Amino acid sequence: MTCHSDLGKGALDSDTRIPDTDGLITNAKNSYPADIIVWIGPGIKSCHYDVPQERAELFSKDYKECIIIEGGKIFMDLAGIITLQLIGARVRPEKITTRRDKQEIIEANAFIINLK
Repeated sequence: MTCHSDLGKGALDSDTRIPDTDGLITNAKNSYPADIIVWIGPGIKSCHYDVPQERAELFSKDYKECIIIEGGKIFMDLAGIITLQLIGARVRPEKITTRRDKQEIIEANAFIINLK
């Protein structure tokens, strides 16, 4: 269980993270999308994520720039889709970072923020 005093732990430095916690679900009041900083990843890259045409069609209307056709296969850029969704929720593009590096310690984070 977390409490208000845990707010921000691990956000900028993994040394301050909450042990045994992969992510937090936050419903922060008085928060603004333009102030949110987002890190995406690590995750499967588009060159490794080939999908059937039926799945690509589900995303092609809103995220056509994230559908890549190469060598007779269809690939999806999931980080690109997430980025476009965040921008659509008014998160500033310069505050969105995609992590592509490999680290010795594998960390998984998932954050859901209520933007209502």
